[in-house]
Amino acid sequence: MARRTAATALLLTLACMRCAASADPSATSAYVDSRDVTVADKAAGVRIEACAVAKQGGEVDRDAAREELLGAMGDTNFVLEMLQEAETPKEVSQKTKDKMTIPFIIATGYPLILALLVAVFYLFCCWSACPCCRCCRCCATKETRPRGRLFKLMLFLALGAALAGILAGGITTMKGFDTSNAGFESLACSAAEVLDTTLSGGKDPYFIGMLPILKTIETLDEQLDDGSPMLNDLGNIMDKTEPIEQAVQLASKVMSLLAQVLEMPGNVNPTAAPMGDLMHRCELCKELAHPLLEASRALGAGVGSALADARASVRDALTPEDRKDLQSTLRQSVDPLVEFKKSMRDAFSGFVEPGFFESLRQVFETQAKPILLGFFFWALLLLVFACLAGVCLLTRETKANGQYSNAPHRLACSVWGCAAFQIVLGLIVGGALATAFVPLSGLCLVMDGLDSTMFNSISGGIGMNMSGDNGLMMSDMLDKCLTTGNTSLNANLMDIVFVRDENNTKVTTREKIMGQLTAPLSQAFGLLEQAMGNGSSIPQISSNDQIVKIRNLLGQNPMSAFVLPITQKLADDVTISPMLSDADLKVGAATSMQCADFTPVGELGPFTNQSITGLTTFVDEFKTKGVPLGAADGCLEKVTCSPGASQQACEGGNKLVDLKLALKNVAKFNCKFFVDSSGAACDPTSMKVVDSKWVDDCVFTQADGTRKMFIQAKQCSLAEFDAYVKAYDPLLQKVFQRLDSEAGMFASDISADLNDLVDTYLVAPTMKIIDGVTCGFMPKFYRGIVDGLCFQGVVGFRMIAKSYVVLSVFVLFLALVMHVFWRFAIGNVNADVEERKATM
Repeated sequence: MARRTAATALLLTLACMRCAASADPSATSAYVDSRDVTVADKAAGVRIEACAVAKQGGEVDRDAAREELLGAMGDTNFVLEMLQEAETPKEVSQKTKDKMTIPFIIATGYPLILALLVAVFYLFCCWSACPCCRCCRCCATKETRPRGRLFKLMLFLALGAALAGILAGGITTMKGFDTSNAGFESLACSAAEVLDTTLSGGKDPYFIGMLPILKTIETLDEQLDDGSPMLNDLGNIMDKTEPIEQAVQLASKVMSLLAQVLEMPGNVNPTAAPMGDLMHRCELCKELAHPLLEASRALGAGVGSALADARASVRDALTPEDRKDLQSTLRQSVDPLVEFKKSMRDAFSGFVEPGFFESLRQVFETQAKPILLGFFFWALLLLVFACLAGVCLLTRETKANGQYSNAPHRLACSVWGCAAFQIVLGLIVGGALATAFVPLSGLCLVMDGLDSTMFNSISGGIGMNMSGDNGLMMSDMLDKCLTTGNTSLNANLMDIVFVRDENNTKVTTREKIMGQLTAPLSQAFGLLEQAMGNGSSIPQISSNDQIVKIRNLLGQNPMSAFVLPITQKLADDVTISPMLSDADLKVGAATSMQCADFTPVGELGPFTNQSITGLTTFVDEFKTKGVPLGAADGCLEKVTCSPGASQQACEGGNKLVDLKLALKNVAKFNCKFFVDSSGAACDPTSMKVVDSKWVDDCVFTQADGTRKMFIQAKQCSLAEFDAYVKAYDPLLQKVFQRLDSEAGMFASDISADLNDLVDTYLVAPTMKIIDGVTCGFMPKFYRGIVDGLCFQGVVGFRMIAKSYVVLSVFVLFLALVMHVFWRFAIGNVNADVEERKATM
């Protein structure tokens, strides 16, 4: 499984080579269409323009904006409290209904109530302005009363107060418009920024972008098809470097075959029919185990094996089944990315259409602004008429003939009569805006203070499940990606999203991908680099100390010199045991199967530098115990034992000689030889180079493309077994010389070409994608949304709403002043008329 995972990772990386080399930012594909490219290009251009305009608005006073929004809530964010107290969205709805009490409605919608009262009062009082309804004028004067200086002073002070209030309202309206307009510009900038960054990526902070990711995945998908340029190139490398894998296979098979033969029970403890156990052990079989293991490790750590392992990883990844599975995985995983790309594009594409912002700005300037300022100019016009009435009172209260002028009361009547429409409409609009923006103010404060702690506290109210690992990941995303106060932090989603392994330990997506893709590749080629060393030449495995050691041990130490009696078994035998007590014959318990004494060559555990007694030494002493019968086989000789104290010991010696003869002539050792598919003998020692290729190496290619070596077991005598083991010396020399030759020939193709191909075009692009899935751009976008929508947009409209209420209140004050003024002025005119009629 680990090999397959590493192989799949390697294939993924190799395919990315083509992706990185052929990706065209302006190209379209199955996952990236022409609209995506067009929108991305527009977003890049509009971003520059929109953000340049947004920066002209200056910095946002967030503290003042928070105070304004909190003030709209009555200094308590009840929206947050309701969300925190509710466990389900349905409970939020119920708590909202419970909040709509009479005191709350009065506190938030008082301008609407005031508008209703003004409308009702006006309907009852406006009739008094009609001449036919003079009777409705309560407290009407019966005689003329010229207004004194105090009255006139109070009038102009009232007009000054009205002027100040109306100007304050107008200024607030302008400030609110400018603030909300700046909020629009900020939103426009944020929308263009997030669209441009999401589609095309960003540099500071770095984000790779959706379009490059999707194009890379699609190119990777195409390169996994049969006959693709990538697979053709890799196939050529595989075919060219196949001999290195074959050479490693041969060396490994020779080493493992020798180890198998030396471990076989019949070779370690030989037997012979009908005698059974021959009470001897092959000590060299045991002592060669460790040197052989060290030699095998040296082979595994050598350049040839490292080259073959890297090549095998690529070969395993090239199977059609693996490529088809990977293509299926890619196509399934890309669907959510495409949907996300489309949703972002469709949601924000309207903001980057040519002329969109200009048209909206024009609407703001030519339509919205005049409408918003219309209330101010209406109030200002009423104030002008009121001032004219005051001026007329001051300069022309009476005509030249002494009659009271009609101008003051008519101007005053126009003011208070027309003011009602402005007052009611202004209070309705201002009250409606103020009321509507109360819950929006609460939501804005929630957005401003949002972090993982708050989100967890309101998760029930918004219907979000924050339990388990999903809650942990969501909390991390909020704190590290959306609402972080650390502007230098550019968190990576690969470090936030995680899964659980079989031990329930968190494994981040980065760790998972690196563990499955990058780590195996880095390890494989890292071992290759380590094996090759830092020198100018490739280390020769045939010159390795462990390889040389095992060859010397095999070539210079005959097996027969190490086939020694097992002392304990001799002692347990009733016939042989007396021999062990004889001072002359007990040497037989330590004699080998060679005639002469032998001193081992090399390090062989307890036998190192220790002479092993030969048969001649024992037979010379044995012949003194009776009458020699003549040589039975070579230096082995039995005797007719002489009666006496040594007779039993002598009989034991005869049985030991019988055991030795059986070992030499009857015992069958197990030898295994390489053969071809027909069973004919095949010796890899005879392999040679023909036309730059090694032949006659006993490695045969099968019909399915696999390579196989055939082995045939054969029984052999001790002498044959001795020769068999000794023959491994030249055999190992030949196979390791061949491995060195192949490693030198193909090292560049694998360690340089394939390694560079993997590192440059696979590991690096894969890590670039992993490192590029960051979210450092999101806090700026989120803060831009909060600033533009809440701290500028909502605050700006709140200011407009308050300015309308202020304008309406001061116009109401002006209307009341003008109504009082009108009553005095019309009263003088009417009284003067009555007085003149009475004197006529």
